[in-house]
Amino acid sequence: CQLIKSGGYACFVVGDIRDKDGFYRDFISHTKSAFIKAGCPLYNEAILLQPLGTAMLRAGKIFLAGKKLTKVHENVLIFKKK
Repeated sequence: CQLIKSGGYACFVVGDIRDKDGFYRDFISHTKSAFIKAGCPLYNEAILLQPLGTAMLRAGKIFLAGKKLTKVHENVLIFKKK
């Protein structure tokens, strides 16, 4: 955030991550908190949808292996420096 000019923006595409036991770590909230603490509050947020075709191909194996759903989106976070 130090490299961003006042009034400038930073845009990141992020998704949640899993720990070694398969539980979500809420990476999206951690990212938001880090930018807010650094002086770049969340300005906009969007959802980036991924193609459904490949998700359908992967869904069976993923669900059978660990009872987990297949993600088909990511979060777009836009921060603005004050």
